[in-house]
Amino acid sequence: MHDSARPDRDAPENSRSRPFRADNRLVIAVAFVIMCLGILTGGHLYGRYLASFNSASIDNTITELVSLTAMDIKLQSAQATLDSIMPPPNTYMIKPNQTLIVGDGHLPVGIDWASRPFLLREETLC
Repeated sequence: MHDSARPDRDAPENSRSRPFRADNRLVIAVAFVIMCLGILTGGHLYGRYLASFNSASIDNTITELVSLTAMDIKLQSAQATLDSIMPPPNTYMIKPNQTLIVGDGHLPVGIDWASRPFLLREETLC
């Protein structure tokens, strides 16, 4: 006699509700490993495909970067030379018997008695 309260383990509708049975676990694990390997291989090949596109433009960009770096080095050298030639701001070299207007045109300074050049900074005038 068949008991309707107790489900039959071999029934086809019961196998659909239990996908992780012992015999299905191996199939699922192998399918998962194959899927992961496929994703990794596909990603690698797609990355190589994308990398092959812009090699000419990358070479041009590298050439421009090298030229910009060379120009930056020249600019730094010119700036260092200019800084060594130019005195600091608000610093004036007054020679004997010379009058110089400083302080935004508000203060004339003249030295008649000095026998050697005189260095004047605007901070000392205040």
